[in-house]
Amino acid sequence: MIRGMHAMWYSTHAAELRSFIKEKLGLPGKDVGDGWLIFDAPEADLGVHPTGGEGPASGSSDVSFYGDDIEYQPRYTK
Repeated sequence: MIRGMHAMWYSTHAAELRSFIKEKLGLPGKDVGDGWLIFDAPEADLGVHPTGGEGPASGSSDVSFYGDDIEYQPRYTK
């Protein structure tokens, strides 16, 4: 069963996006150093990663889920 989600946004305007999430959306966040905030949402955490030049493009994102009792079941068999 899926118990929660982790999401990461990549932005060339990371500080502004973090500020929006904190101030406009009102999500509580923890500073993990150098202004990097990890935001807490019910059964989720959200982050904003600065980008520019190398790595993921600005405006892209990663989403992952966490849970318990996960068992791989192939959808198709040969």
